[in-house]
Amino acid sequence: MVKSKIQTQKWRRAPKIDHNLCADLLRQCGNSKSLDRGKQLHALAASDGSDQSTFLGNALIQMYGSCGSPGDARSVFDNLRDRNVFSWNILIAAYTRNGRLADANLLFRTAPKRDVVTWNEMLTAFSQSGDCESSRVLFARMPRHDVVSWNAMLAAFAQSGQIERAKASFASMPERNVVSWNAIVAAYAQNALDTAELQVLERMEEEKIEPNAITFAGALDTCGDLESGRKIHAKIVELGCEQEIAVATCLVRMYGRFGRAEEAGKIFLASSSSRAPDLILVTAMVAAHAQSGQNKDALELFARMDLDGVQPDCKALSAIVDACSSSAEWKIIHRNMLEAGIVPDLALGTALINLYGKSGGIEEARAVFLAMEERNEVSWTAMVAAFAQTGHTAEALGFFLAMNVEGIYPDAITFVSVLSACSHGGKKSLARDYFLALQIDYGYLPGLSHFACLVDALGRSGELENAEALMRVMPFVPDGLAWITLVGACAVHGDWHRAVAAGVDSVTLNSESSAPYVLLYNILGFLEP
Repeated sequence: MVKSKIQTQKWRRAPKIDHNLCADLLRQCGNSKSLDRGKQLHALAASDGSDQSTFLGNALIQMYGSCGSPGDARSVFDNLRDRNVFSWNILIAAYTRNGRLADANLLFRTAPKRDVVTWNEMLTAFSQSGDCESSRVLFARMPRHDVVSWNAMLAAFAQSGQIERAKASFASMPERNVVSWNAIVAAYAQNALDTAELQVLERMEEEKIEPNAITFAGALDTCGDLESGRKIHAKIVELGCEQEIAVATCLVRMYGRFGRAEEAGKIFLASSSSRAPDLILVTAMVAAHAQSGQNKDALELFARMDLDGVQPDCKALSAIVDACSSSAEWKIIHRNMLEAGIVPDLALGTALINLYGKSGGIEEARAVFLAMEERNEVSWTAMVAAFAQTGHTAEALGFFLAMNVEGIYPDAITFVSVLSACSHGGKKSLARDYFLALQIDYGYLPGLSHFACLVDALGRSGELENAEALMRVMPFVPDGLAWITLVGACAVHGDWHRAVAAGVDSVTLNSESSAPYVLLYNILGFLEP
């Protein structure tokens, strides 16, 4: 009886925790984001107080941070019997990687000891949040910098658009790695600069740094000419990276950008033959066909996406809309999009608004605009242009005012549509007012298109002398279209001599087009007795 009782007590006693095994399992939970499983392991560790040990406690903090539960990570941290610098570092990381920058910064400032990892974690957090000034101040305070510190500072300059500072930072680095090169390539890409001047591949080879898929993707997306793109492609083949999906997609995109759909197609077929259809790769190939004028091939590939069970997203739909040669085609695509419950993003919504505006479908354009979850000055301008193109002057000007009320700052292109609406609606005085507002209230210098719209407004209202005077004093050489506009206005109002003079100027400036010749011939024919 006594023996049985002792055996039962032994059976009920908690087993000894293997700390190394438990830490490995916690790392696996963090990698797979298995929060529930991680909590079970935490409960097991807590059964004998192991969760308060520095080693296992740190593993728990790291797991909770990886699983998106920084509050639980903090609880473990607070219960630790002893904390080392790693404990502080991983809790700071748990905060920064879960969007709690203020908590991370407070913890950083109260940390009793900091190593380079502590500083880098905070520096990277500021950099990724777009706070370039805090990054710069922290970088200056650091007792020493390693390559991670320099990379974070470089990324901060790039993200804030300070490309010259990014270049200077890159040039000053005492040591560079592949992340450094990827960061400067990304900086060029974010600022729409050609990476050719960097000589990325040549200099990386000199520094004995091997490029990776991210390097190639960035270099391909920013190369400014086909020859540079082919050199990058040759290096990709040499290193055997051509079959990586991200690299293959960028190659397709690069060749498509330069109108080389056949070369893009070879890469597409080689990459897609050995794997399930990839939406981003297929979208790149659809766009390559469209950019090369192969609209039929683009539509056929898009149709095959459905057969392959690939659900198109907004980028794929934007690419195929560009390939549509008739309104019937893109209207079908739009209808299918609506049936699938796809909400248009900025690019797709703006493209559809432009198409409906040009085809006279103003109510459809309005419906697309209202369905968009996000709108910017480009989408608002497209809507103003759609109203202007369809003769809805009051609605165009109303949308322009609403745009200002919404806090969306119009750009110079917006004013072209506004002035065009005034011109087509016979609003000469309003056209003058907006032409002045463009300069005085918004600080833009009027371009040739703005002057041409005002000339059109004056010409339509019969102020032919003022229209011609404006043509002759504008700070640009008027193009043939502007002169044709004036010729047409003169013809409508019966000022034949001014029409002939303007027609001659139109022919002189636009000699390759038949339109001014036909217009001048008709005017001269009308003047013959």
